[in-house]
Amino acid sequence: MDTAVEARILRERGQTSTCTVLQVDKRVVTRGGTGVVGPVPGPPVPPHHHGPHHDPPGATTTTTYYDHRLDCVEVPEMTTEGSRAGKVGERIDVLYDPTDRLDPRPADEAPPVERSLLTAASALPVGIALRLTAVFDAAVERALNFVLRCSAGFPGS
Repeated sequence: MDTAVEARILRERGQTSTCTVLQVDKRVVTRGGTGVVGPVPGPPVPPHHHGPHHDPPGATTTTTYYDHRLDCVEVPEMTTEGSRAGKVGERIDVLYDPTDRLDPRPADEAPPVERSLLTAASALPVGIALRLTAVFDAAVERALNFVLRCSAGFPGS
């Protein structure tokens, strides 16, 4: 998943090129709670496709990657996650960063900036509401404990 920053960068400076798919290799990577479990043939997975994994010990995650070799001066290769971008011989539109700081991706997979920003903007109020709920619950609990302690100290109440 792209971040709002990546989406914005691609929107501002990204270029699109039409490329012919020459070869597609499928790789299946299984990661455990401590790292990669199985062999990982092919080129390394691009950094934006994986980050720190917080799987519980013993849990595994399997991800399928497709390494595309392209007939394209600007983008000779591209890796996708979950599905291939096209079959051998097909022409596909590829969105790429001319500074080569972000990995190329199929042009139709680039999220609009508005959707990424909306996701980030909606997460903030939800986080604030959850925090306020926790603070309110703690305050109510302290108040009830105080009332109980006070009422226990007064005979006849």
